[in-house]
Amino acid sequence: MGGWREIPGNSGVFAALTKLVGSAEAIAYVGAGASAPLYPLWGELIRLLADAAVTAAKATERERELWCRRASSDPLATAHRIRSRLGPGRYAELIHETFKPRPGADGKPYTAVHAALLRLPFGAYVTTNYDIALTEARADFRPGAHPPPFTWRSDNVSRWIQGQLFRDGAVPVLHAHGLYSERDSLVLTSDEYRRAYRDGPYPRLFEKLWSEGRLVVVGFGFSDPWIGFLADQAITRSAERDVTAPGHVAVIGLPVEGAAGADVSGRCREDRP
Repeated sequence: MGGWREIPGNSGVFAALTKLVGSAEAIAYVGAGASAPLYPLWGELIRLLADAAVTAAKATERERELWCRRASSDPLATAHRIRSRLGPGRYAELIHETFKPRPGADGKPYTAVHAALLRLPFGAYVTTNYDIALTEARADFRPGAHPPPFTWRSDNVSRWIQGQLFRDGAVPVLHAHGLYSERDSLVLTSDEYRRAYRDGPYPRLFEKLWSEGRLVVVGFGFSDPWIGFLADQAITRSAERDVTAPGHVAVIGLPVEGAAGADVSGRCREDRP
């Protein structure tokens, strides 16, 4: 396989991406891939929680195997079943221990992807990750007075909608699916998704971002459960309402043909909801 520029369509989308990011109006929408290998991806997290249930004698080995097999086809329901076995307290403890700040091999509490994202002039950052690596990178690369990281439950969501968070060059970081340190904010299971996206300011912001904003999506794969959820929510509704809505760009890693390691060549995809 050649370079990423040789993939049909990439050059044009890359030019659009460069212009968009340079305008400082783009918002980075960051998934779990940006935090690897410091923190686990979706499948790894399911296995970790399943292992903990077996260790605590809350589940059998056979149930763990079943959960791990179903994690890719029915991830939200699988996570719900595991949490039910663990109990909310132990479940929250495991999330806390798994996603609390930790240094990488270079001693930094964030990855090279986080560093790259914070070097770029994005106007804001939204992440579905529980870790605060983006905020740690923000402190190094975008010093200044910024709001602390906040979750979908925060009053800052309403302030974002009203434009109050962007004064004096502030760069907000929204944790759309919660923070490791705030157990009531965690969104991982099917019932937690319904709770977060059912009503209140956050669903309104979510739809506003996807129908009116210009997003650069990084760190997601098409097998991510959030992608399926998104397809059933904002993209479908905004497509029905406004076919001229602004486009978004997704940066997607593709395996390099014949490579044995984790090398990827990037593919940029522009989408209109």
